[in-house]
Amino acid sequence: MSSTSASSFGAFVQRIDAGTVGGKACILFRAREPGTTRYIAWVDGQVGLLSREIESVFRTALHRSRNEPRTAWLRARLIGTPIGYDGAALAFFREDGIVTLAPSVELTPTSLEGLPQEELPDGQTLLEELLSRDLDDYRQWLVKAARAAIGRLERRREAVRLDIEKMKNAEKRAEDARLFVAEASRAARGQTELRALDWSDGTAIERVFHIAAHELPKVQLERIFARAKRLKDGATFARARLLDAERALEIISELCAVATVATSREELDALVQDVKACAPRDVRFGAGPTKAKAPAQKRRSPYRLFRSERATPIWVGRGGADNDTLTLRLSQSTDLWLHAKNQSGAHVIVPLHRGKSCPSDVLLDAAHLAAHFSDGRGNAVIDVQYTERRHVHKPKGSPPGFVVVMREKVLALRLEGTRLNTLLAREEQPEDHDEPPRT
Repeated sequence: MSSTSASSFGAFVQRIDAGTVGGKACILFRAREPGTTRYIAWVDGQVGLLSREIESVFRTALHRSRNEPRTAWLRARLIGTPIGYDGAALAFFREDGIVTLAPSVELTPTSLEGLPQEELPDGQTLLEELLSRDLDDYRQWLVKAARAAIGRLERRREAVRLDIEKMKNAEKRAEDARLFVAEASRAARGQTELRALDWSDGTAIERVFHIAAHELPKVQLERIFARAKRLKDGATFARARLLDAERALEIISELCAVATVATSREELDALVQDVKACAPRDVRFGAGPTKAKAPAQKRRSPYRLFRSERATPIWVGRGGADNDTLTLRLSQSTDLWLHAKNQSGAHVIVPLHRGKSCPSDVLLDAAHLAAHFSDGRGNAVIDVQYTERRHVHKPKGSPPGFVVVMREKVLALRLEGTRLNTLLAREEQPEDHDEPPRT
């Protein structure tokens, strides 16, 4: 097509930005004509001419949710082409014909032969409407997300309070049970109560402690003491978790009130950052209503996979949170669990079928890995604790990797360099950490 056909508007595209503002698809053009630069906004079929100052505001709004594939597609095909306007649509003049920008944001060939010269309408009103809609959408999304977070925090607070109450009850029951230890050691299965004299007030008062008939009284009291100790270990974390929840509730509630009167997106952005800084990790606000969705990333396995000499798989956790995933989610109750005693380090799992015991050579291999992937790796001798996975528990609210171990055995391990190097050389790449290999 000749250059005279494009002279009706006389501008050439220099830059294109595309995205979403206020729920509407938008494209911003910078077009150069002799002596001046034009800034043109296209919004769902409406076209407006922007001043330089207003264009920068529009571009900032677009960059919050830029659609990179669309922007690249347009830039590759249209930058440098002549542009025209007929009062209804933008058109681009190319050697292979005229291309029109339709309301669907699709570029399709048309049969137009030329466009009349016509000034574009003022785009400031169009932009103000978009930004107002964008701010309202953002505010509604933010308030909705904040209220959802408040609901989750309130449920968490109540759950932690119940846990603390259970801890108090378990501690009180254990305290009551101590009076009956001697009586329980002599009692036979089938009894439903224990009796003992309480001299704590200076006089003999008979106390009664109710128990179940199907189990030895001594075993029942041991279980009561063990449960009280386990819950007591988690009490500190539970109280800290309760304080965190109450503090986050206070801040997020204030956010809801402030968000309803915020007058700019920047103010709302600052409020979001404030609440993210104080909210618990699992209380997430996600992406804003207009932000492009990030591409999915390949999941990372939480464990390393090694093989013993007899090809038995041995799983080694990669870190604190990974240790929790490996021990509490991926392993089974019959598996063997190992860890370097009194050291920070990896959880190690040897998968075992029900009723099967761990061969001594596999136990030794797994203990070497537990020692190597711990802070005590430089010691010539290191204690390694091991037990069935069913005896490993995590107190609520405890930090990543922290567990409580019952019925443990301890192996005083003297490290063998040759055995360790052979094990490390047999490391394999896990393919799917949701279904780790058990054979």
